[in-house]
Amino acid sequence: MAKITFSGIAKEDISGLRDLFACIQSGKDSGIINQELIKAVIRGRYQTHFWWPSEREKAEWLDRWDATPPEKRHDDPTLKIPWDFGSWIDAIENADIDNKDLVVNDNGTGKLIFDQLSHPSGGLEATEQVIKMFGGVIEENNAI
Repeated sequence: MAKITFSGIAKEDISGLRDLFACIQSGKDSGIINQELIKAVIRGRYQTHFWWPSEREKAEWLDRWDATPPEKRHDDPTLKIPWDFGSWIDAIENADIDNKDLVVNDNGTGKLIFDQLSHPSGGLEATEQVIKMFGGVIEENNAI
């Protein structure tokens, strides 16, 4: 089994992290993740953790992308943007991952344990965001 180990979850965020994990697992089990339920579970993080660009911001970003040589696009810090909510949900839904357990210790450390159902399974960065949106720091991700 693969795992993502982490630290930095505040005590007051532990239950929210557990609720999000349970909501995602329920959605993956049923074949569709309920976006409205996810929004309710993550509350204000829905607005603060994801990218919500205006049309102008999207156009400006695309202009910078187009103006940057292809070999430099992934290294240019001005082109790095956070996940947008819809893309994150899609990545979680389509990840070939079977979540097994989320262990969160009282000191804010823990691990998210999962099976990769294919290699590559996709969705690993999106899965890390589950931890990061609650202030967690990824210590290790041993998935392929």
